[in-house]
Amino acid sequence: MMSRDNVVSLSGQKLGGQRLSLDPQTAGVVAECRSVVGEHLRRLMQSMFDKLDDALYETADKAASHDVQFRYLDAMRDMRKHRAAIESAFSGHALDCYDEFWRSGPVERKSGSGPGTSEVGELALVGEDELEETLAVNAMVSKGENRFERQLGALRQRFARAIGREELTDDESPIGPASLADAFRRAVGEVQAELAVRLVIYKLFDRQVVSHLGGLYDEVNARFEKAGILANLGFRARRTPPGAQSPTAGITSSFAAAVEELPDGAELVGMLSSLLSAQRALNPMSPMVSLPVVPTADLVGALTGLQQSAVEQTPTDVASIRKAQAGVRDALLRAYNIGSGPNATRTLGGLDEDVIDMVSMLFDFILDERNLADAIKALISRLQIPMIKLAMLDRAFFGKKSHPARRLLNSLARAGAGWVDDGDRSPKSLYGRVDAAVTRVLNDFDTDTTVLEQICTEFTQYLDTELRGAEVAEERIRQVSRGQEQLKVARSRVTDVIEKRIWSRAALPEVVKDILRSGWKDVMLLTLLREGEDSPGWRKTVDVVDRLIWSVTPKATPAERQELLSAIPPLLAEIKDGLTMISFDSRRSTEMMKELQSCHIACLRGSAPPAGAPPVRAEAAPPPLDAPTEQVVHDDEFNAQALGLAVGTWLEWTAEDGQELRGKLSWRSDVTGTYIFVNRKGMKMGEMSVGDVAELLRSGRAQVLEAAEAPLMERALAAMVSALKQRQPGQQEAEVPA
Repeated sequence: MMSRDNVVSLSGQKLGGQRLSLDPQTAGVVAECRSVVGEHLRRLMQSMFDKLDDALYETADKAASHDVQFRYLDAMRDMRKHRAAIESAFSGHALDCYDEFWRSGPVERKSGSGPGTSEVGELALVGEDELEETLAVNAMVSKGENRFERQLGALRQRFARAIGREELTDDESPIGPASLADAFRRAVGEVQAELAVRLVIYKLFDRQVVSHLGGLYDEVNARFEKAGILANLGFRARRTPPGAQSPTAGITSSFAAAVEELPDGAELVGMLSSLLSAQRALNPMSPMVSLPVVPTADLVGALTGLQQSAVEQTPTDVASIRKAQAGVRDALLRAYNIGSGPNATRTLGGLDEDVIDMVSMLFDFILDERNLADAIKALISRLQIPMIKLAMLDRAFFGKKSHPARRLLNSLARAGAGWVDDGDRSPKSLYGRVDAAVTRVLNDFDTDTTVLEQICTEFTQYLDTELRGAEVAEERIRQVSRGQEQLKVARSRVTDVIEKRIWSRAALPEVVKDILRSGWKDVMLLTLLREGEDSPGWRKTVDVVDRLIWSVTPKATPAERQELLSAIPPLLAEIKDGLTMISFDSRRSTEMMKELQSCHIACLRGSAPPAGAPPVRAEAAPPPLDAPTEQVVHDDEFNAQALGLAVGTWLEWTAEDGQELRGKLSWRSDVTGTYIFVNRKGMKMGEMSVGDVAELLRSGRAQVLEAAEAPLMERALAAMVSALKQRQPGQQEAEVPA
């Protein structure tokens, strides 16, 4: 076995393969980073296992039955027992992969051994459990690669340069999410655990390990950079395929990670100003002579005039909105002959120019926002002028999350996230409320932010009332859906109990089958729903079924006939009480009891009662709920995406009649796979299976709205920082021509 200390041997012949030859400096940094990788993974795994008990206990607490609960609790004890073995195996597999890469190049994974087994042809050959596991791992890897795209891109280039390759893929990186997920899957595979438990573990591994790999990648990049391996690297962005999301959309999908890296307050403003200054240095437009700077007060006055004229301007299409936004800057420059040409007489102050550019980028992001309909974008975009003016007066607008203007923009965007243009422009509609808030800002805001605070408070109160109403309606739908599913499961269970017993007898009297199928099944159903499967009441109803079938079996000996004679009165009493409880037709009940009495008399005489027709195939119990008649084939990324949709996710899709719809996933059934979608008011608007959702995604008729309810300003600022960093000197070579 390979040595797993902190030094990797980089000399000697590798048995059965071609040996890489690394120069001493590269070999040194590789060995140094091996220690970093081992220590970092050790700490992350420790953090994951510290939270595993809670995750399994929480899952057990939500289980539908005691049997399932006990399985999770048993798994919790097993994981404690095997914790050290899993941690050791994961570390060993991960470091073996790292060593193998630097010894002989990228390792080709065998089919079925890890995330690479996602091809349709290969997935068709694996079992259902392995398929579900592969889909979970693939989703985890995909999220990790998206979240750390820049760091991983730099690592790929540096590792490729170090081993003499032109480029590497994500799967070939020895410490990329794919390699680490593969190592973890192999480690977990060495311990016997059922699929449901493994899926909980993978989810926690994603949350506690994969999501925190950024620090590891940054440190390894820094050590390679310090060693002089692509020290001035400009990350080469991947080519965006046709139809793919824009760079802004990509930033939205990794919103959480990007926002975590944002500084607050003045530090954020300083960062943005620094990035903007560096960008302007690429295309200097300074005049030949020093020009006087336009005072901020004059600019604020000019913006107030533009703000009043904007009250009447209501462009509705995105192109017109962009043109109007560009006109704001042009109008300011013309008003004071600002520029770099021969007619320029004045110039903008550095901070004022930064503010104009920052706010312009902010509203560019709003226009690119996939989660907002064009009509809502048009309303919010009218706030560009007052926001420029506000930011000139109060730089805290950018760095202070509690600023009333920031909260107002976030509330307006949140309100519009699930809105679909239905043509209603009345004052009490959501469109009318947003329009009224925007118009009040344009009319009433001069320099006092108290006005913005008041408008924000009033709109937020309206929005909170709407959301509370939606939550009530949504919870009612969830309760109904859970109740319907519980009823469906209970009916299936009752049918299964009765039909198995009927089929176990070659021929039962028709009256017995009639009693069980027309009356007693409802007694069992009501008891199961009220008391549960582990209750004495349920066991008693099942016992009645067994005793009833036994009672119509011929009795050959006097002792058996005496036993039957004693058993008949309490049996009939229990059946009558049960039928009375469900208000069964008394006349029909009496008739069935008479027929049953005839069967019992025949048995007491030692002869067989009149037999009904033998059971036919049509009388068989329906297939269980976990075996749907139309099996969904999880064979591509769209099925994986549909399976991975979390409750609360917004989906936009086109219905068969061409209508554009937006709905939030409010409830998903773990039994039937049914998804319930609601509109922004919490009203049910769609019910689909996993396969239906996957087909909509596959056909391009649906799109997941990433981070639809996340704060607009935070996402916009993260997008701005990312975009400006990519435009910095030294990053220009990173742009890949289309």
